[in-house]
Amino acid sequence: MRLTDLPTATVADLLSWRPCPGWPEKRIRSVAAAAGWTVFNARDVLALESVPVADRLRVVLREQLLPAWILRLFAADCTLRTLINVRRVGREPDQRSWDAVRVVRDYALGRATAEDLSAAWSAAWSAARSAAYAADAADRAAWSTSWAAYAADAWASEQEEQVARLLALLDAAQERDLAEWEE
Repeated sequence: MRLTDLPTATVADLLSWRPCPGWPEKRIRSVAAAAGWTVFNARDVLALESVPVADRLRVVLREQLLPAWILRLFAADCTLRTLINVRRVGREPDQRSWDAVRVVRDYALGRATAEDLSAAWSAAWSAARSAAYAADAADRAAWSTSWAAYAADAWASEQEEQVARLLALLDAAQERDLAEWEE
């Protein structure tokens, strides 16, 4: 699959989505005016360094600005990074979670069916429930505490990394067919 053009939107469209709590219409219009927008696309929003990263992601991660297949590839990439981070803090994710990421990618690229996707989703939820039931209360508390400490430290840099990876995905999608994209 290849991305030819990014969808565009207007400031009125953005206002109708209400993506960012605490951003009144006046502030949104001010940012748009400073950027010189009459229409914009996801790449334009991601480039707005004056806007917090979380808010940029809230705006662009929607089908009005990115095709569903790009959103699925990005979600799979974020999930893969999460699984790697879980492994990094001493837990081995269930194989069904890894398999689900592969199926989501394959589905986004047209290499898996909706039935495959549904089966992978069910298996991943089953894995999550199994893991939750297997851990005793003390283990869950220790895990939650260590994960929270790690997450608090890593969250800001992870959001910046997400923007960089989404831009890399958009670049790759515009430069070539992504049927074999494995970044």
